[in-house]
Amino acid sequence: MTGIHSARRATPHSRMPAAPTLGGRRMIDPDEREQAALRAALRNMAELMAEIGWTTRFADLSEAQALALATATVDGFQEAMATSAPRPDPEVPF
Repeated sequence: MTGIHSARRATPHSRMPAAPTLGGRRMIDPDEREQAALRAALRNMAELMAEIGWTTRFADLSEAQALALATATVDGFQEAMATSAPRPDPEVPF
């Protein structure tokens, strides 16, 4: 992948790469599971934007709409991460 997500994750035997930035802010370098969760978050955000109206500028959102948009996005990401988390083996090894 290129662009803002082009830095590789560090391994124990490598140096930590410089974090990619966008507008002076550090960006993450998401792994495949995180990328899938980001796509799920975007779907939640898109559903809400369809209700608000795609032509609405972010600056024109009410505080309630902006908070709902942020909440929908974070909820979608967290739900997808929880759903895709490895499940521990329920069998007790002793």
